Amino acid sequence: MEKDKLIESLLQKVEELSKKLIALELENSQLKARLTKYETPKNSNNSSIPPSKDENRPKRKSLRIKTGRKPGGQTGRKGNTLKMVEIPDVTEEHIPDYCNCCGNDLSSLPHQYAGSRQVFDIPEIKIKVTEPQGL
Repeated sequence: MEKDKLIESLLQKVEELSKKLIALELENSQLKARLTKYETPKNSNNSSIPPSKDENRPKRKSLRIKTGRKPGGQTGRKGNTLKMVEIPDVTEEHIPDYCNCCGNDLSSLPHQYAGSRQVFDIPEIKIKVTEPQGL
């Protein structure tokens, strides 16, 4: 008799626990559904993860409309460069002393004008310090 009562009480407990388990599983699934609404997967746009670590990286497409032309200056385009000035600020003569190939001395030979080019440099910026003094 006592065994029957014990078995009956254990069966009752198992039934109660199984009902609790079903209720908890339902609540768990509901909470997971609510959590996915607020949870966003981390990627390089919303965290400090580098773009190379993104899973399923989105393919970024250029918004530029293709024209079919090659990149760079097009044929027929007139270039716009700095023009040479008539009187430069500094003129330097570059007369070689020796031959780069054989190393012979060239200082005694007459030299020939090969051409000119000009280099435009931006002057160095210097700080101007002013100290106002009141009397």
